[in-house]
Amino acid sequence: MDFSKHELTVDFQSLRIPMCKSWVYKNTQKASLTLVGKESLSSLHQQSFIARRVQAHHTVSSTCVDFAPSSFQQMAGLVCYYNTAHYYYLHISGGDVGDETTPRYLNIINCDKYQTSTPVAPLLLKTNKPVYLKADFNGAQLQFYYATEKNCWIKFGPVLDGSILSDDYVQQSPQGYRPCFTGAFVGMACQDLSGQNKEAHFSFFNYDEPSGE
Repeated sequence: MDFSKHELTVDFQSLRIPMCKSWVYKNTQKASLTLVGKESLSSLHQQSFIARRVQAHHTVSSTCVDFAPSSFQQMAGLVCYYNTAHYYYLHISGGDVGDETTPRYLNIINCDKYQTSTPVAPLLLKTNKPVYLKADFNGAQLQFYYATEKNCWIKFGPVLDGSILSDDYVQQSPQGYRPCFTGAFVGMACQDLSGQNKEAHFSFFNYDEPSGE
């Protein structure tokens, strides 16, 4: 889906808060879908998060994000998501507060039962250009990729355990309700924990089912 030509379809959903132009809108100047940074993906309140349901055993999802963070508190990227306690987040973030060069880093957050970790060392991005992000989700295996040039994909991080994004694995919701039936989602997100409302611009979002399911 090219956001310079198309609106979001009914396949996409937000989390907890309705979609409105205060935090998600079609940006004609940037030819993109713009998300305004909100809270962490583990928050139970307000997230800037747009995603669609994973509907096949094997899916490949990709996007391209134009994002210029000024601190490590600002993030944007591609999310494979079950709920606030279980997700994988391939994202771009800034450097340390006060770093005048404002470097950009690519990283992965793994959240399992609210315990977060980073399965790979942060990668310093040596370009200020938009970055392509991709998730190949095949059964219980999830592999992330990135590219700074279109279709020149590079694997990023190890093969991840996608089974934590399933109804079989998640035995209860963060609020303690049983059982859980949300299923996995994949989509785009933006955070700004500094409160500066940093924006991320997504030029497209593609969702494919290679096996034809």
